[in-house]
Amino acid sequence: MYRILLLGMVMAAGGQAARLLTPADLTAYPEMSECVLAPDGRTVAVVTGSGHIALYPGGRLLTAGDFRDSSPRWSPDGKRIAFFSNRKGANLWVAEVAGGTSTPITEVAHSNFWLPSKGNGLAWSPDSQRLAFVGADPAVPAPAADPRVITRLQFKSRTDYSDDRREHVWIVDAGAGAKPRQLTSGDFHEHSIDWRDRRIVFVSNRRPDPDAVHNYDLFTVDVEAGTVRRLTGTPGCEYAPVFSPDGRWIAYTATKRAITTVDSVAEDTHVWALPSKGGPARFLNHSLDRRSSAPRWAWVNAASTLVMT
Repeated sequence: MYRILLLGMVMAAGGQAARLLTPADLTAYPEMSECVLAPDGRTVAVVTGSGHIALYPGGRLLTAGDFRDSSPRWSPDGKRIAFFSNRKGANLWVAEVAGGTSTPITEVAHSNFWLPSKGNGLAWSPDSQRLAFVGADPAVPAPAADPRVITRLQFKSRTDYSDDRREHVWIVDAGAGAKPRQLTSGDFHEHSIDWRDRRIVFVSNRRPDPDAVHNYDLFTVDVEAGTVRRLTGTPGCEYAPVFSPDGRWIAYTATKRAITTVDSVAEDTHVWALPSKGGPARFLNHSLDRRSSAPRWAWVNAASTLVMT
């Protein structure tokens, strides 16, 4: 999908006459993914087929080498891009857009537990000085391999035994040698983050038995005080929250019917919005008879407008 989108941009920029895409067009351009627009709307960061970050127009490589990078995220000031990498020593890095210099930030540990519809795991602070990420506590050891004591319903994670680590929200200064600070904790997972002002919104299943009942809800955590606030408590699931540019609203996708397992989400997700400080949610596209995803805000004439796919 990203390749077709970028191809259309190139054709429009070059002033070529409009025509339908052909199979030859799709093979004429390098494979790309994770298309992320810069804050000023002038540059797009993509992940190439070889696992490097490139900037368009122009195709300048921001990262290179014998490793793979992913999840590029522009700083709000547009000067740096944070990303994950499989490089040794650290897997969270920040690259300077102007000079291309990359700085290792920290190592991010993860649970091997499979989380359905897990969303964004990396976000910048509004002042471009800190990063929030989703990760597990590296100090928590995995359980012994033999004998193994089973204490939870979902003791397997698709292809292996669960390591019983939980993923939580962390923040870290966007500079070399910074020490991450864990913001949330508990016997549950958190993911799908976005940061606005001093609040980070995230998704978590905090039902009494999350292994038996799949029910994501929205929460926020204050990055200074560490206080957590629940925003939703619906029978369905909330996904992919994102703050409006002015911080007053949170857009997200959600289902309405109660479900029981991670594999039984047959209902289409639709787009909702609710006040970021709590309050009744608005069902924005209930008349659309198909699945909606990836809501994003646009700032148009000082008003927050939603764009979705």
